[in-house]
Amino acid sequence: MTDTSPARKYPANYQDLNTWTNPAYMTGVEDNLCAYKYIAANTAENDIVNLSGYGFDIPIAATITKETIAIRQGMYPTSIETSTSFNVTYGASTVGLDGTKVHNLCPSSAWNTLDIPSYLWIPVADLNAENFTSYVKRATSAVCPANDVRVDAVYIEVSFTVPSAAEGAVKDGLAWISQCKPKGRSLNTPLFIRRMP
Repeated sequence: MTDTSPARKYPANYQDLNTWTNPAYMTGVEDNLCAYKYIAANTAENDIVNLSGYGFDIPIAATITKETIAIRQGMYPTSIETSTSFNVTYGASTVGLDGTKVHNLCPSSAWNTLDIPSYLWIPVADLNAENFTSYVKRATSAVCPANDVRVDAVYIEVSFTVPSAAEGAVKDGLAWISQCKPKGRSLNTPLFIRRMP
């Protein structure tokens, strides 16, 4: 028997490297409040906001079954295509979601999602690490018209299974409870062993 436990996490912290406006709006759940970055016409820029503090606490024995990353963004004017991406780094690897062709303003921003291929799944140890980080990157070319991109929120969602502690064990919400047969007791009389806080 295994327990399946999806976990969707949003970043709590940010580090603005390129002077976005209201970069803190990228943290937390979606709320129709957007960070944005204006880019002048015919200007090449590479704008990054680092995001961290996801707070994953997945059991180390868990087996990953699915990982999804998502970015909710809009842009103005809506006739221009953005080239913003949401990227996750771990070890020497990077997996990214390109948020192009999103033509909505912030109140009606759309989610772009990506199911990460299994060969790029982020290991449990990296997800749980205090220094686990991601970043939103806005890259523009020198021929792009004046525009700004608006980012409301991002998230990482992980589905996983956790092996049962032992065959026949059950869980009462506080601790593992196991049944055994101590000397001199009937098998029908359970002995409850609780892991106390």
